[in-house]
Amino acid sequence: MPRIFATVLSVVLCCEPLHVVISAEPSFEGPLARSLSREAERLAAGANVDWQNLQDLKPGQLIIITTSTATFNGAFIGTDSTTLIVQRGEATERLSADDVLVVSASKRRGSAGAAVFGTLGGIWLGSALAYGLAENARCYSGCAGVRLGVWGAIIGVPIAGGYGAWRLSSRLTEEVVYRRR
Repeated sequence: MPRIFATVLSVVLCCEPLHVVISAEPSFEGPLARSLSREAERLAAGANVDWQNLQDLKPGQLIIITTSTATFNGAFIGTDSTTLIVQRGEATERLSADDVLVVSASKRRGSAGAAVFGTLGGIWLGSALAYGLAENARCYSGCAGVRLGVWGAIIGVPIAGGYGAWRLSSRLTEEVVYRRR
């Protein structure tokens, strides 16, 4: 029984691409034929799919480049299909795609929960400061400074609290953007 099942499965898998080639309807393709066609196009073009990930980097972003001879830091300038352009100090370097082994970028990852609790704490503290300023201010010639302080406490303290909590909970991580296969 297993031998019959294996034979039928082999015939079905091998005949599917033939069915697509022989079929009068070019729009009907199976998943195997589509996958085979996509991989054949990729191989024929010789394109490195991972290299295109470098185009997602922002100009000026700090990256770490590893070549076969060295590892160094630089600022990303741009890329095309065969060249990576990096700023190192005052010099601009053009690196061939064949020479580049790994490109990594540093990203800061923080806690969203810490940011929320920091903002909530900032709202509480900012409201208390604003209340204290409004109740204890004696305005003789005008209250413009007090109003500015109250609005600054109501708006600025929660923003500073949320950002400060996120920043304190964050860490730098190195993410691989490109790795030559």
